Amino acid sequence: MRELKFKTWDRKEKEMYPAERLADWTLIIEEERYDILQFTGLLDKNGKEIYEGDVVKTVIRTIDGHDHKESGEVKWNYNDLAYDIVRSREKGDFQHLFKSSGRTVEVIGNIYENPDLLK
Repeated sequence: MRELKFKTWDRKEKEMYPAERLADWTLIIEEERYDILQFTGLLDKNGKEIYEGDVVKTVIRTIDGHDHKESGEVKWNYNDLAYDIVRSREKGDFQHLFKSSGRTVEVIGNIYENPDLLK
C-alpha cells in the first residue's frame, strides 16, 4: 500500500510547498490559485519522490533495441489509470511511468519552476 502525499503549487506566490502547509483544504478546492500534485508512489534513481508535474529524464528503448535519453512530464492517464511520462504534448507521445525502471528515471525539475525543460 502506498502513502498518499501531495505537494501544492501556489500560482499567485509562484511557490511549491507540501500540501500540509495549507490548513484549510476547502481553500485549495474553492480557489483556482493552487495546483495539487499527487505523489506517484515511485522514487527516481536517486531516491527522490516523483510527483505529478515533475519533469523526468529517462532512457527509452526503441523498437530496434537502441537506448536514448528522453525527458517528459509526469501526468495521470485517466484512460489507462496509470502515471505516464508525456514526451510530446502535441503528439500525445508517452510511456507508462511504471514500465520505466527506477534506475533510469531521474527527476530534473517540474513544469512550474522549470517550464523550459520541456522545450
